[in-house]
Order: sequence, then C-alpha cells, then structure tokens
Amino acid sequence: MSANKERLEAILRERGIARQAKLAQWEYFEVHGEPGWRYPTFDATGRYCAAMRWKAANGQSKHKYLWLSGNESDRPTFYLLPGTLQAIAGADGLLHIATGEVDVLTLRSAHITNCLSWYGEMNVPQALTDALKALGVKKAIYYPDLDEPGLQAALKVVHRLAEGDIPLEVRLLPGRLIAKRGETGFDLNALWQSCRFDEGTFRAALDSAEAKTEQQLRDILAIIAREAKPAPIPDQVEEVERRVRAEIARRLVKRGDRPDVYECPMPHGPEGKDFYFSLEGPIGGCQGKHAGQLTRWRDLAEYLNIDVSAIARQVHQEAKAAESTDHKKPPQQQKGRVAVVSATDAMAHVLRLTTGEETIQAQPFPAPYKPLRRFGGLVGMWQPRMLIYVIGPSGMGKTAFLETTQDGLRQMGLDFLMWGPEWSPDMYAMRLIAAYGGPTVNEQRLDHLWRKEETLGIPADKRHGKPLTEDQRKLAISVAQRTLQWPGNGYYLDAAGISFDHLLEEADRKLFELRVGQGRRVVAFYLDYIQKIKRGGDNWAELEITLGRFWQFCVDNDLVGIVASQVNKGTAARVRRGELLDEAAGQALSDQQGNVVITLNPVWVDGQRKEEGVIRVVKHSLGPAPVRIKVNTRLNRHRWGEMVLADVEKDRLDDELAAEERPVNLVPWLD
Repeated sequence: MSANKERLEAILRERGIARQAKLAQWEYFEVHGEPGWRYPTFDATGRYCAAMRWKAANGQSKHKYLWLSGNESDRPTFYLLPGTLQAIAGADGLLHIATGEVDVLTLRSAHITNCLSWYGEMNVPQALTDALKALGVKKAIYYPDLDEPGLQAALKVVHRLAEGDIPLEVRLLPGRLIAKRGETGFDLNALWQSCRFDEGTFRAALDSAEAKTEQQLRDILAIIAREAKPAPIPDQVEEVERRVRAEIARRLVKRGDRPDVYECPMPHGPEGKDFYFSLEGPIGGCQGKHAGQLTRWRDLAEYLNIDVSAIARQVHQEAKAAESTDHKKPPQQQKGRVAVVSATDAMAHVLRLTTGEETIQAQPFPAPYKPLRRFGGLVGMWQPRMLIYVIGPSGMGKTAFLETTQDGLRQMGLDFLMWGPEWSPDMYAMRLIAAYGGPTVNEQRLDHLWRKEETLGIPADKRHGKPLTEDQRKLAISVAQRTLQWPGNGYYLDAAGISFDHLLEEADRKLFELRVGQGRRVVAFYLDYIQKIKRGGDNWAELEITLGRFWQFCVDNDLVGIVASQVNKGTAARVRRGELLDEAAGQALSDQQGNVVITLNPVWVDGQRKEEGVIRVVKHSLGPAPVRIKVNTRLNRHRWGEMVLADVEKDRLDDELAAEERPVNLVPWLD
C-alpha cells in the first residue's frame, strides 16, 4: 500500500496540485482494491457536508468517481472549498467554472480561488442561475475540456444560463482539440502543466483564451462529428446498444416538446424533474437531486427492468442465422476467421506497440496465484489465447488449485467460465467458505439438512442433520459476505452430461452476453476433469481433437484456457511413494496442444499426506522446464498456498530444501 500511496502522491506533484490537494484534505484511499483519493465536500459557508467523495487514480477504472458516505440529500451541488464565497465577493462577483475537482485544485494552485465545479461535467445543475446567484455570482467564465463531451457540456451550461441575467463566457483553452472519440481533451490541468506551474503564464493564457458563442460551439461539434474516427465496434455490440436505447425511449415518459427531454424515472415530487436522454449521444440524466445517476445506457436499462442479456442473445442468434444463410454468396464476400498478415506488417505493428502509438488488444495479467509468478514467462503472466494443462491425482488438490486461481481472478476484478462435472455451483460456494476458514463442506451440508428436516416437521431427536453452532454460522456468513465484495465473478456451466458441441455453444452464448450485454471482462475458461466430457469414444485421438477445438475457441475469443486432467491409479500410487508427475501423466492426454503443463504433487511421508506440495512445470513455451517449487498446502481446506490479494498465509519455499535445489533465477532442476 505504501508504494501505491507514494505513486499517487507523485501523480499530484506531476499535476502541480499536491499542495492544494493536501489543503483540501485529499488522502490516499482504496475502494475494492482500486487506489485513489478520498476527500470531504463543503457547503457555501465552508462547513463540512456529510457526503465524502472518492476519485480513482486510474482513468480506466470501473468507477472514476464515487460517493462514499452520506445520503443524496447530503450531497452539495458544487465542489467548492472554504473561502470561495469570500473570493467571489472580492472579485466583484466573477466566478471561474471548472469541469471537475482536479481543475478546481488547478485554479487554486494559481491563486484563483473564486472557482468551483459540479460533480461530472455533464451533470450541469438544472437551476444553475438561481444556485449561482445565491453565491453572489454576477459573471461567469467556463473553461470546457477540448473534446466532444467537453463542448457538449459547454452547450448545456449556455442553455442553463440563457434565461437568467448572469453573463457567461465560454473560453476555449489554447490546446489541441480532440476529434477522436475516447481520447481525453486538453483541460485546465494540462494547461497548468504546459505552463510549468508558472502562475503568470497560466493567467495570461486564460485571459487570452478566445470566447465562443453558442453557434460557434455547434460549428466546432459539427466538424468533430465529420472528422471523428470512432474506435471499431463489433456490429453486434452496436446493434445491442441501439435496440436497448430504443427500448429505453419507449419506456420513458416524454416531458414537453423539447427533444430528448423526458420525465425522470426516479422518485420526485409531484412536479417531477427533467431527464435528458438521447438515442445516440451522451445521456444527461436527471436534472434534480439524482444528478449523475443513470447516465450510462446499461444502468438505465437495468433500472427500467430491460433485459439486456435477452436482447444480446437475440442479436447474436440473428447474426448466426444470417451467417448460416450466407453460403450462397461468393466466397470472397463471406466472413471468415482467417487473417493473413505479412511479416513486415507484423513488425510494423510491434514497432507501434513499442513506441506507444498503439496498445495491445488482449491484455495479459499476472498469474492469479502468487507462487506461479516465480516461474516467469507464460506461467507467471497469463496471456489470452494460451492453453494451460493442470495434471494431478484424484482427490489431491487439483480442483482446489483451479479454485485458488479463480479466487485470484475475482479479487483482481476479472471473470471466468467454468465447467466441472463433479461439483454443483452450490458445492463450489461451500468449498469457498471452507477454504477461507468457515465451517467444512460437510458441516455446512449437515446444517442445510437440519434446516430442511425442520421445515418437514421431523422431531429434533430423529433428524440426520446437525446445526452449525452460532459462532460457525456467524463465521460462514462473514466469509460469504466478504467474497461477495470481490469485483470479479465466475460463471459455472452447470451440466454434467453435456456434449462438447453443446458446451461450446453455451459458452459462446454466455460469453457474448457477459461481454456485450454487461460489459464484463471475461479472461479465462476452465475445464475440470476433461476425461468426463461426453464424446463418441474414449480414444486418445478424439480427446486430442476435442482439446484442439477448445484451444481454437479460446483463440477466437481471447481467453486463457485451463484444462485439468486426472492420472490413473497406478500413477497416483507412485506419487504417494514420492515420484513427481511428468508431462505424460495425464490420462489419454499428450502435451501437444498446451503452451504450459503443470503437475501437482502432494508430499507423502509414511503413508500420510503432509500440508505441503510440489508445483512442477514440465512444459513452458517461454521458460525453463522442468522446474519446481514447494508450497504450503492446507489439507483441511484443500487450498494451495497464498491467494492473490488475500490476507492469508504467505507462500514460501520449503525450508527443508537443500540450498542447491532452490530455483534461484529459475534455473531448471535436473531430474
């Protein structure tokens, strides 16, 4: 945490607002593992409001801003700091309006204290004129960000103040106007940095910034609309959003004759409030006490009980049907999955990645189980489109190893798909509770049976179940609630006798629903106990073909594929005698398809399994193999070592290993 805190302090220094942030009581604070700043809000008199605010340090975070405390009624209209009212009076009623909290700190860093912002540039207060008059404002200057949302917000400010008697100047900063959607435009803090934090240069730039009329702002937006090059969006994604927005418009109640103005669907008084909604553009949302809420189409659809997933499935099915009837077209017109890329094009692309002109599409991520990171390469940094084999004896930690990595993914905010024929989703949940110190799976099952027998009226002395103690129940609830806070999620394909074709079809449908309908980041697909997948036969060749198709599915969908395999009983017996599994140990499974092959080897002494095991990498496309480490295991929970980001026992190398056997610098062990 200290490293993150130092990094965030450095960000404030780089932006030239560290001193003002400290005065405004900004402090390091994490929300769901995301680093950012927490800070208080104030009313016009300088008194603390009950509502606390949080800003993410990473602009790509799921939530860029959050309210941390207080009710909606506690949230102030403006972000302003103590002394603002006096500064406006001292400037003869002149107010500088910024687009956000960071820009307020920027203006104050240049000793311009007669400034404020509201919470989100598009959330322009409905009764803006009256609110500013209450602060003694006689004239306002607004500095929009130099991008499409910034100019759209500027038009809203113009409209809000048009009928009042507070003159407004919208001044465009001397920076580059961003036409490309998705990029952040030049703003007050960017100007402050370009002036090297020199107050005189910064003020001169503000004074010379050219004021624009409403028509001039519209003309600039028209130019942006013509020149903008939107990021490529899959046709199905675009169609899902179009249909959902159309359904939203049907469910909202129109308000007046003005375009894009509806009644706010959230509860208000008898007069209601305006709600700005566009079929294509940004959603302005409520202009009353709910400002800033339901401004994303997915959130608004959920509030209106619109089933986005059903719409996404329908679009996906229509697209598949269209592809199936497309066979009559000439081959060159059919869509295929084969791309031909020249060597020079590939090198040019890598060069652009190296220079920062482009970024990769499929994002790698650290292995979601810390001991694996010691191996480096594809084991330590998981890469979409790779295939990992996990081989272990039955009942000796194989599924638990998979679950451990799944816990790590969820705690990092990532999602996964999982097919495992041996356990139900409820059983996986009970195993998770047991893994984090709650009652054992059997204790939970007996408690569930006790409660069922209770509902059936069976006398207590004749029941087969057994209730949890009060302490056990509290612990189980606490563990369950803690895991429910993890930002990532897992999705179990709950079917034991499913055919492989059907499995991939259902996985494809769910993947589309999650990514398109809900915006989830699904990164991995697990197959546990691959031998139980329904096939036409049990021969080695067919299983290899099945795995080849699974790998192709992961390639087509930018997923990491993880396949777990059992060993036969004879091999399991050799593990009990101290032998380590190799790449040929999996039943009817070769290592031809996988990029990485990992074997799990519990340690046995005198016929008893110890709470430790050896993780052995026997194939590694980007690193040495074989190589191994010993880790702690907890037999009573079937867990392996440390969870990523979890407050549990640290992974370590076994102290009993001889010094020459330690995998220093990942030198492979010679067997």
